[in-house]
Formats: sequence, structure tokens, C-alpha cells
Amino acid sequence: MSKAVIKLKPFNTGKATERDLILGLLALSGCRVSSMPDLEKSTVYSSNWEYFDPDKVTDIDKLPDYWQMVYEMHNRPEMKDCRDLHYKYVHVPVEILAEYPRIPTRGIFCLATNTEKKPSEIQAEDLIWIGNEFD
Repeated sequence: MSKAVIKLKPFNTGKATERDLILGLLALSGCRVSSMPDLEKSTVYSSNWEYFDPDKVTDIDKLPDYWQMVYEMHNRPEMKDCRDLHYKYVHVPVEILAEYPRIPTRGIFCLATNTEKKPSEIQAEDLIWIGNEFD
């Protein structure tokens, strides 16, 4: 596997807060709550917990397909901020309560809260779901 991809040990999947419960009840009653989007599904690409650093890619062909897709997205001209901020990405195969969205979601997340965090220190609250960008 590429040096850009590191296997992670499963980490804390997040806990629902009082705020999450209140916002969830508001969403159930018909209110629009931006942190709780109405998701039909979230997609996993493997059974692995993985950390991906696009800055360490030396050969895109050695990456699994899903990390190739993320790498290509990360390098689009309009994604310059992601490159300037050295975004890292995490694949989580189980549902977690990420920083966003605050509903159970799995798949590929951006490590946006602290890109200098070591892979072994990452928790659900550090991640922002990038959506079904590749479906």
C-alpha cells in the first residue's frame, strides 16, 4: 500500500449530546436543521479504517480506487483551499457521529479541525463528512 494511506485502529464513534437530541426532535417535528441533513445513505469503500494524506502520494496508480477519487477531487483547481490547508482524509466503515453531520454517517471524511493531528489521535469529532461525492 502507498505511504499516503495508513491503516487506523477503530476509534471513538462519538456520543450524542443534549443538543443533538434537541435538534433531532426539531428535525422529526418538521424543522430544517442544517447539522442533521436528510441522508438516504452513506457509502463505505472497504472494511478498513484508513487515514489518507494526499501530500504523500507519489504514484496515484498504487492507491485504491476510492483514494484515487479523493486525490483527484482534492487536486481540482477549485479545491485550492484544501491543498493550501493540507487536508487529510479518513475512511470509516461504521456509522459515527462526526463533527458534521450530527447523525450516524460512515464513509470518507475530511480531517478539517486539526490537520496536524496524528492518525492515532483522531476521533469522530475531528471529522467532517464529504458526502456521497463519488456516487
